[in-house]
Amino acid sequence: MIAARCEFLKQKLRQTKNCKNLVPMVVQLPDADPVAFRFVLDYIYTDKIDPTKKFSDPYSNDVVLAMMDVYRLAVDVSVFFKLVMKV
Repeated sequence: MIAARCEFLKQKLRQTKNCKNLVPMVVQLPDADPVAFRFVLDYIYTDKIDPTKKFSDPYSNDVVLAMMDVYRLAVDVSVFFKLVMKV
């Protein structure tokens, strides 16, 4: 599913399709907020992020902070993939 939305992962899967000695790629995001990570997963699977469903007050500061965490997570993952692509 993720490869369908990410050209880099799609190419990696094609390159490794018949390889037998593969080492799994592990992406560690120790600073990732679990709520933000859930929003990102929701986006990957549904093309939508609706932070108002997670919080009782859709106009609260928590919604803004959660979306800032989503943005930070997206930047962290983007930096990771840029580093991996250079290798």
